[in-house]
Amino acid sequence: MSFFTQTVKSTIILAVCLWGNSYEPILAYSKESLDDKKLRAILGEAEGESYHGKLALAYAINNRGSIRGVYGYNAIILRSDGYYRHNRRLSKKVVVEALKALEWANSHPDKDLTFGATSWENIKAFKVPYWASSMTETARIGNHVFYREKNTTNKR
Repeated sequence: MSFFTQTVKSTIILAVCLWGNSYEPILAYSKESLDDKKLRAILGEAEGESYHGKLALAYAINNRGSIRGVYGYNAIILRSDGYYRHNRRLSKKVVVEALKALEWANSHPDKDLTFGATSWENIKAFKVPYWASSMTETARIGNHVFYREKNTTNKR
């Protein structure tokens, strides 16, 4: 048995006990920090995506600088025994992937997969949004298309 402990800023502590391929999180939290909110947003927006899809969302959320207007943040609820969407507990593997993606995006801002995107949409589920015509498409990762404002510096 090995232990992996990660602190997202100072408020949510996720201690993961690795038993083969399963993860057992132990959560303790007080006041929600911006990174805690980002983690919920990533889970809400990219729960079904691969690690790279979650990583792309983490970069785009970091580029945005806030979670204002991010639907996924409100879709996920943190309870003492895990993260939930519509009373369904999220898989421990998904939570750990999202946490690792957020950690990577925070510590490697120069490796942005989205090339400065601040907006995104799952066009397979929701079609191309009305606002996309006023923005520059920067990447397609998983089911998401990423966009940035046209007047921003092109990182590509």
